[in-house]
Amino acid sequence: MGSSSTSIERLDSAEVLTRHLKILLKQDKRLAEVSRKAGPFEIRLQPGGFAGLAKVICGQQLS
Repeated sequence: MGSSSTSIERLDSAEVLTRHLKILLKQDKRLAEVSRKAGPFEIRLQPGGFAGLAKVICGQQLS
């Protein structure tokens, strides 16, 4: 097994999200229609750790 030098960038700003969305749309042109129909969206950051995880899980269960 080799080691990977790829780092994962946290999507914590509109600029980072926009940059990654452009990369994704370049990789799969079919997603352009989905992106257009969905429209823009904002990043909603959750607190980390157990509290953040519990909030996400509870939100999913209630929706």
